[in-house]
This record gives sequence, C-alpha cells and structure tokens, in this order.
Amino acid sequence: MINSKIQRNVMRRVWVSYWLRPLVQPIVLAGLICVAVTLGIGHEVFVAQVFANMPSLTNVYAVLQFFTYAVLHTSFVVQTLLGVGAISFVWFVADGIRSVRSARLFAV
Repeated sequence: MINSKIQRNVMRRVWVSYWLRPLVQPIVLAGLICVAVTLGIGHEVFVAQVFANMPSLTNVYAVLQFFTYAVLHTSFVVQTLLGVGAISFVWFVADGIRSVRSARLFAV
C-alpha cells in the first residue's frame, strides 16, 4: 500500500518533468516572451493608426525619425514592453543560431 502511494507520487513527478522539459528550453521561453510582448503592445497601442500615420517607407530617415519620436513619446509601459521584446528577440535569434550550429556539428 505504501509502495503504491510512493510509486504513484514518483511517477507523477517524472511525468510532469517529462512534459515540462520541452517548454523550459531557452528558445521556447524567448518565443513565449516575444508573443506576450506583442500581445501587450497590441493591447496598449492602436497599431493600425501608428502605421497609418507613418511616412512613406522610401524615406528611410523620416521613418527612423518617426519611430524614434513615437518610442520616446509613448507611455512607460510600452517602452518597457519594447525593451523586453527587443531583448527576448535577440535571445531567441541567438539561441536559434546556437542550436543550428550545434546541430550542424553533430550531423557530421
């Protein structure tokens, strides 16, 4: 009876760790953070209106100036979300490159 309870408890922990392991990998966490930040920005900012007010893409200097002004004059929440999003995106790309390089090394 006691062994059965212990065995059930241990197997439940093994099962949980088996299914949570793929979700805790760095590339998955970075991707989830990117998705959460994108949803947060979409909730805080009227994104369609930002793109409607944006200058023509052919004038690169005006577009850069527009986005600089937009980021500097937005709320602190949006600035924080943009910072976290940029960091998680760099983390996502770096981890993706690292995993591709390691896969290529082991494939030979």
